[in-house]
Amino acid sequence: MAPQARVPDRMTRATFIDEEIRAVAAAGIEVFVLSAAIPADTHSGSVWLKSIPARRSLSNRLKASRLLVRPVAGLPVRNWTDPRHWYQCGWFEYIAAKVVLDEGIDLIHSHFAWPNGQGGMIARAMTGRPLVAVFRGNDLLTSPEIGYGARRKPAFDRAVRGLLRTADRTIYFSDTMRRKAVELGASPETARLLHKGVNTERFFVAKDRTALRQELGFGTRPMIMTVAGLITRKGVHHILEALARLRGSHDFTFVIVGQGPERARLAELSGQLGLQDKTVFMGRVDRQMIPKYFAACDLFVLASLVDAAPNVILEAMSAGRPVVTTASGGAGEFTKDGETGFVVPVADTGALAARIQSLLSNPALCEQFGAEGRRRAVIEFSNGRMASDIIDVYRDLMSEGPRNRVAV
Repeated sequence: MAPQARVPDRMTRATFIDEEIRAVAAAGIEVFVLSAAIPADTHSGSVWLKSIPARRSLSNRLKASRLLVRPVAGLPVRNWTDPRHWYQCGWFEYIAAKVVLDEGIDLIHSHFAWPNGQGGMIARAMTGRPLVAVFRGNDLLTSPEIGYGARRKPAFDRAVRGLLRTADRTIYFSDTMRRKAVELGASPETARLLHKGVNTERFFVAKDRTALRQELGFGTRPMIMTVAGLITRKGVHHILEALARLRGSHDFTFVIVGQGPERARLAELSGQLGLQDKTVFMGRVDRQMIPKYFAACDLFVLASLVDAAPNVILEAMSAGRPVVTTASGGAGEFTKDGETGFVVPVADTGALAARIQSLLSNPALCEQFGAEGRRRAVIEFSNGRMASDIIDVYRDLMSEGPRNRVAV
C-alpha cells in the first residue's frame, strides 16, 4: 500500500518505492500493489498490480461506509471530525483487505502511512495479517515555518500516531526518522532501522567524466550538481549563495536538476548573484538518463533544510562522486564527514562554500571521497542488501504466528 501513481506505467507515486518493490520481488517475494491508475489487474514477473475499482456505486459506498459504524475490536478509532477523510481511508483499506484475503497474502506492507495516516491498520484488523509500515519523511517530520509535514493536519497526526502504536513492525531508513517515531509512540522493540538501497549497476562510475560531461552538453568546466525539487525545503537558494562566494576564484558549471514552484525565484537569484553564466536549470531529467548526470559531475551538493533519507545522496555515492550536504537528517547520516564528503550545518552558506571550495581545489580528494562512497554504496547500500533486510523483517514477523481477523 503506497501513495498512488498518477500514470499507468508507474506502480506508485515515488520512483524509489517502485525500485524497492522490484528489489524485494527480485529476491523471491510475490508482491501485490494497489493501483488506481490502471483499468484492470496486470502483472510483471512477481509483481502484481491490482486495480482499485471506482467507489461511486451505491454498493461500494455502503461497503466502505460500514467501517464508519461497525464496532469491531482492533479497528482504529474513528475520526468523526473528518468523516470524508475516514471514508476515503475505509474504501482503500476495504479493497486492500479483499485483495489480501482473495490472494492469500501473508502480510501487509504500507509506505508513507498511506492512505491518510491509516497505513494498513484497517486492513490489518479485517484480515488478521501482520502489518509492516515504512515511514519516509513528511509522514513523521514537520517544519511548520516552511509548510512541511503531513502531521500539521490534526486528522493525519492522530491517525499516524495510532499507526505507530498498532503496526507489528515499523521500518525507517534513517535514525532521524526512527527517533521521531519513538517520540511519537512507536515501540523501540519493533522499530527497525535499515540501510536504504540504490541500484549500483545503474548508477555507475564514469570511465571518462570529462568526455561524458561534454556529451551532455556541459563543456569541460568542473561540474557541480544538485538534484532536488525546486522548493524552499531543498535549500537550492543556499547553494547559489554559497557559490556566489566562489565565482571570482573558481570556474565551474552549476547544474540544477529538478522542477518546482521556486524555479523563477531561483533563476532571478542566480542573476542577482552574478551566477547566470555558471548556472544551468535542467528541469526534469528522464529517470533513465539521470545516472549519466551523476557520473558526469565532479561533486554533488544537497543543502536541504530537512530531509529524512534522500536517495540522491546514495546515487551520488554509487556514481563515485563526493558529496557536500547539510546535517538535515538522513543526508548527514548517509554522508561520512571527511570520508565520503562533508556535512555542514543547515543554512550555513559560509561553511557550504568552504567545503565546496576545498573539493574544487583538490581533485585528488574528490577522487578519494568518491571511491570511498562507491565502496560503501556497493557494500552497505545496495538494493540487494536492502531487500534482504526487509525480507528478514518479514520472516521475523511471520514467525510469530497467525492473528485473529474479522469478516470483510
